[in-house]
Amino acid sequence: MNRPVLETVDLATGESTISFKERTDVTAVPAMGVVGEAMMALVLANESLRKFGGDSVAEFVRNHHSYVANLGSVVSGARPA
Repeated sequence: MNRPVLETVDLATGESTISFKERTDVTAVPAMGVVGEAMMALVLANESLRKFGGDSVAEFVRNHHSYVANLGSVVSGARPA
């Protein structure tokens, strides 16, 4: 049985009183951190698969290594001054 033990203020009268209802989930912020982290992992995994593709992990890794190796060698469409 829950006993009222939490001190609070009665908003109608402004007097100090004891709470008869006490929530155990004081905030959803810690839980949202876990949800946000999981969603970020899913989005990054999906975008990695979209960018590097492949039918196997070995092909995915090969495509990624090839991309990293060629990062500095791709010339943009801009003309030098």
